[in-house]
Amino acid sequence: MKAITPTTQLATGLSLRPLTPLVPWREVLEAFSNAELDSPQTRRAYRRAIVACLTALGHQTLSEVSGAELAAYRAALVSDGRGAAAHSVALAAIRSFLKWAQRFGACLLTGDVISGALRSPRSHVEKPYNVLTDPELVAVLAATKTTRDRALVGVMAGAGLRVSEAVGLDVSDVHEDAKGRGLLRIRHGKGGKERLVPTSESVLALIKVHLGETGRTIGSSGPLFRAHDRGAVTRDRKPLTSSAASIVVHQAVKAAGVNGKAISPHSLRHTYAIRYLRNGGNVVALAEILGHASVTTTQRYLKHLELDELRATIPQLPV
Repeated sequence: MKAITPTTQLATGLSLRPLTPLVPWREVLEAFSNAELDSPQTRRAYRRAIVACLTALGHQTLSEVSGAELAAYRAALVSDGRGAAAHSVALAAIRSFLKWAQRFGACLLTGDVISGALRSPRSHVEKPYNVLTDPELVAVLAATKTTRDRALVGVMAGAGLRVSEAVGLDVSDVHEDAKGRGLLRIRHGKGGKERLVPTSESVLALIKVHLGETGRTIGSSGPLFRAHDRGAVTRDRKPLTSSAASIVVHQAVKAAGVNGKAISPHSLRHTYAIRYLRNGGNVVALAEILGHASVTTTQRYLKHLELDELRATIPQLPV
């Protein structure tokens, strides 16, 4: 950290002047960056958070900033959906800057007001995901009543699709390459985004069996999973709904005797993600497969793996 005195002066490009509440906050920020932030990464992150805050408040100097405005900005920040970690970093940056400016005469707010208005969000413990073990997944697949239901469960647990994405598949969205490997085109992903999802031969095999039983093949048209699917003469039937798909999953889980877990269609997606990582997959690729907008969301699965590793080393009580 560079040496600073209460009479710190600020280079404006044309002159040197002492820090006061009337100095534009952008110039104060330059002084803060030069004095306190040695790491380029920290400097970029802090400046981004500070500029975003003070630009949103719309003032030219720190003398105009009130505690109430900071509290309102914090409320808006923590509701933007980025997560507690990102919010904590941003709030820490703004607090650090304002307290530094207050110590050296550029901000009129007290340290208590700054700390209170920009307090960090409460941390929370991530709940472990409800997922199926491999034997449980085998039992659930075996407990499905029809080839349609088995392929549906296979697509969610073996390709990581959301239930809405699974029921939104058209037969024309299923592709097979020369080596017999499958590829699913997701046209109705979250946020309207499209993506391609590779599948294993086992998932593709379940789809083919279902199509064959209904008199269709890869390349046909119409919904892949149809409501009350009864064969080739019912090709105009509507696609299965998400709620109906949930019933399929719940019935199969119950029939398989999986107890003590609340397994939903989304649990099958979690199951896929955990199995993918345990099989040596990387988080960035998994984020692409799952259609996550941010890899931060995908990284939560690593915490689940860490919990399992901790559990594996817990000693039993002596008996």
